[in-house]
Amino acid sequence: MKMSKNNSAMTSQSRITKYVTELSALEKTCRNSHSRNWAFPYLMRIYELHENWQRKGLAKERRADLNRFYRSALKKHSRKDKKLLHLIIECTSAANSKTRSTWVSALFAARLKKIKPKKITRFLLNKDRGGLKSRSAEYAAYRKRGKIKKQSGLKT
Repeated sequence: MKMSKNNSAMTSQSRITKYVTELSALEKTCRNSHSRNWAFPYLMRIYELHENWQRKGLAKERRADLNRFYRSALKKHSRKDKKLLHLIIECTSAANSKTRSTWVSALFAARLKKIKPKKITRFLLNKDRGGLKSRSAEYAAYRKRGKIKKQSGLKT
């Protein structure tokens, strides 16, 4: 049985609202723990969700749903080429823009190195390599070398 387009859109919107609510609550709980590494459970869940959507081929659809949520619920406008990871973090985190950008870059570095979601915390916490800021710098250096263009369309 096929669902009507309107019913499908409502289902997608309710699913996105559920994810945003879950991740926002997780971020708030982690932030309130006052631990030094409070963001890692939150980042691990985001990375896990993103990889799951990629594996199932739902990334473009979820990105469009998140973009609609971002515009309607949060009353903000985003660039059309904003990456899925960035949208997820922007819709769910209360951190400032510089911190969110660092998180996204570090998670993209993990994607480049094909890190599995279960090992993401270990990858980001690696003190020998400098931790989260260093992982973010790795991605920035990789992008500067010309391997990745900053605006690459809707790819995630």
